[in-house]
Amino acid sequence: MLAFLKRVRKDYKNLVAKMVASSGIVEATKANVVNLCDVGTILGLSCVLLMLESINALMKFAQARDVFVCDYNDYIIIVKICQVDLYKMYIDPTISF
Repeated sequence: MLAFLKRVRKDYKNLVAKMVASSGIVEATKANVVNLCDVGTILGLSCVLLMLESINALMKFAQARDVFVCDYNDYIIIVKICQVDLYKMYIDPTISF
């Protein structure tokens, strides 16, 4: 899902432009254009993408070949970093989405 959302973010302008051009031809694209241009959708995409990137970094660390059970402190540090990122993005009322 992370790779898909990164691709959508990277090509967002092109995607919207193509759908706007096709909306006169294909009726179903009109609803998609409205959804893609919705502010909630744009902010939601950004918010979900940041969360997935933070969790992905945690998963990559946890699945690394050089992480051992004795590296408990290192694992706790990366979990705390992920928690701080998620707190900033979703819970902290001063800076959250």
